[in-house]
Amino acid sequence: WFTGGMTAGHNKVGRIDPYTGESQVWTYPGGKNPRFHDLDIDATGNLWITAPLVDQVVKFDVRTHEFTSWSTAKMGEGWTYTTGPLQGIHTTYPHTAAFDSHGNYWITLFHGPDSGVARLDPETGKLTPFPAPTKWSITYGVDVDQHDNVWVSENHGNKIMKIDPSGKQTEYPLPTPHDMPRRIRADSQGRLWF
Repeated sequence: WFTGGMTAGHNKVGRIDPYTGESQVWTYPGGKNPRFHDLDIDATGNLWITAPLVDQVVKFDVRTHEFTSWSTAKMGEGWTYTTGPLQGIHTTYPHTAAFDSHGNYWITLFHGPDSGVARLDPETGKLTPFPAPTKWSITYGVDVDQHDNVWVSENHGNKIMKIDPSGKQTEYPLPTPHDMPRRIRADSQGRLWF
């Protein structure tokens, strides 16, 4: 499975059969350029995609080939691009995501003073915001460890944030200034790599 991100296929999902080399592509019907970014697969094999330029999380059902979306637009103040090819676009920029053991989908909201994380419950469609305690921290990467702690890299905050299963948030400053952490992963021993 793949998505088109920054290139001509930025509103499509596709799959390649590794045995035949044949590919199929489905176009997102949303109209605007969503700039599909992160791609995750849930426990039933469906695709989950962040669509930063339209403030959405998108699910693609691999059996019915139907798209379902949820808006992150009210999860924070967001950011408006003032220059360049994205000038005038306002977005919370749902960026990177990960599933916890209960099937909740955790999404970093990359832009704005209230950047943080949103938790989507796929059963109810409810989105719950978790703004980072540090304003303008620009949350980037996210992962969930074996105890359902959510770990987030704060790119501009120069911190790592933990959200425990109760929802309590704790920030950990990095030991050297201006590290700008991006991606983060928890390994099987509970160590964090970023």
